[in-house]
Amino acid sequence: MSNESLPVQVSERWKKIILIFITLNTLLAAIITFLQTDAGIRAGQANIDSQYYSILVSGELIRQSIEGTYDLATYGEVLKNTQGSMVYSYTSLDEESKGNSAAAQQAYLQAQIQNARAEQAKGLSLFYSDPRYLPASADQAPDLQAYLDNQAAYANSLVTRQNAASDEYQLWNRKSDAYVAILTILAIAFFLLGLGQSLASRVRILFAAIALVIMAIGATWCLLTVLG
Repeated sequence: MSNESLPVQVSERWKKIILIFITLNTLLAAIITFLQTDAGIRAGQANIDSQYYSILVSGELIRQSIEGTYDLATYGEVLKNTQGSMVYSYTSLDEESKGNSAAAQQAYLQAQIQNARAEQAKGLSLFYSDPRYLPASADQAPDLQAYLDNQAAYANSLVTRQNAASDEYQLWNRKSDAYVAILTILAIAFFLLGLGQSLASRVRILFAAIALVIMAIGATWCLLTVLG
């Protein structure tokens, strides 16, 4: 074998090695492209879920506001008419003790009217029809705290889901951005490997070594991103 043919063989060998590096870089880029596409799809779905739950939360708050206004208004009617009935009953007794039968009878009728209104309001009130909020006794108030807790429970669960979807979106969006950055540095490795094919042997080795380091950085970054 002549001395002139030896450098040629070495050069050809390095060309084959660079082709292997190019193949590995292509395979790595294909894997990262798949991961980036998957991360983008997951980020998009999580973003849709986050917006969906946000809309549900807004609708639930509006519903709660309307329902709460009605429930508290009917309960207010119960209180107002019950207190009015008591006032007229005491007035009737007072007038009766004074011997004013006509005024006592009129006050008694007003007491009955107020009591009827209170009973009608109770029939329309959730606090007197739902077993969860019924007063423990006739002289006690409904369980308003349980009502408020139940009113807020569904909205709070929606907010929790919305926050979880938002966090998931941020996670996958960061991963998608990371994969794009990795593909960018792998493109530099492609450039160096391709350029090295057309250069002198020593420069080719240098470019191949730099490209290999870049590929190692890209692979390590990709692994950390997948596990992160």
